Amino acid sequence: MGGTLYIYYIYIYIYIYYIQDLGDTARDAALQSSEGPPMCFKRSGCAVAVLENGGGGGVCVGGLYVFGGFSGSQAIPYVEVLSFGGGGWREVSMMQSARYSAAALALPGSGAIPDAGEGGGRVAVFGGFDGEKILSSVEIFTAEGDAACSGGLGRWIHGVDMPKARMACAYCAYRGRAVLLGGKISRKYSI
Repeated sequence: MGGTLYIYYIYIYIYIYYIQDLGDTARDAALQSSEGPPMCFKRSGCAVAVLENGGGGGVCVGGLYVFGGFSGSQAIPYVEVLSFGGGGWREVSMMQSARYSAAALALPGSGAIPDAGEGGGRVAVFGGFDGEKILSSVEIFTAEGDAACSGGLGRWIHGVDMPKARMACAYCAYRGRAVLLGGKISRKYSI
C-alpha cells in the first residue's frame, strides 16, 4: 500500500455557543453562535482546558486556556486565556517546552473535576510533538492571581513523565485521575 500522507493544519477560530431563552413566545431554546475575539497567536493542534474558578480563588468566573500549538512553521510554547467574565485573550506564562498535539486536562480541585485533594486552578499538559520528537514530558500549570481576569501569569512545574511518549491522544478524567488513551507513539505507529 503505497501513497502519500497529507497533513492539513486548520487555524482555530473560537466560536462561543450559548442557549438563549426566548421567553413565553417560544419555549424552545435556540442555539446561537458568534465568532469570539481573535487570539494573540494563530495556531492549530493546540490543547484546551477550562478552569472554572479562574485559578486565584477570587471572584473571577474562570476561563478557557489554550496551550501551545503549531504556528504554521513551528511548535509554539505560548499560553492564552479567554476569561468567561468577558474581554479578549490574554497571554499567561509560556510552557517550558514548545509542543502541539498535546493533551491538557484540568486537575482535581480545579473546578472542572470534582475535588480529589489539594489544589485548584491547575492544568496538566501531556506529551505532544515539539517539531523534532514526540514528548513524554508532563508540565503542570498553576494559575495565579486570577489569571483569567487580571492577566496574572501563573507558574509551571515539571510533572512525572509518562512511561511512553505520545501525541494526539484522547483523554478524560475518571475518579480524580487523568486517563490518556491511544495516540501516536512514533511518526509511523499509533496505539
